[in-house]
Amino acid sequence: MKVNVRQSGDVIVLLPQGTLTSDNGDGLALRNAASDAVDAGSRRLVINFQDITKAASSGLGELVSVYRTVARRGGRVKLSNASPSLRRTFEVTQVDTVFDLYATEAEAIASF
Repeated sequence: MKVNVRQSGDVIVLLPQGTLTSDNGDGLALRNAASDAVDAGSRRLVINFQDITKAASSGLGELVSVYRTVARRGGRVKLSNASPSLRRTFEVTQVDTVFDLYATEAEAIASF
């Protein structure tokens, strides 16, 4: 998985691409990108899922690991642009109880 990183004001936006899974280090790439952002002083992160095609249960576990990594260091993570099927997966697995979900990246950024 490739994870593009960009900044919008004081918010770091992570843009993972492909399938969210822990296979082949995919989930680790997302966790490392979040950890690097927090190490650099960022405390506000948005993960934009516009380029995620699907998520495996192992990938959802990695997503929760991202949350814990960032929260332990005083940061917050919000999610945006999840497809309807990915949002449904978040609801069924109750990931939506851990993260704030937004329809757009702009809404997620503004919510900070």
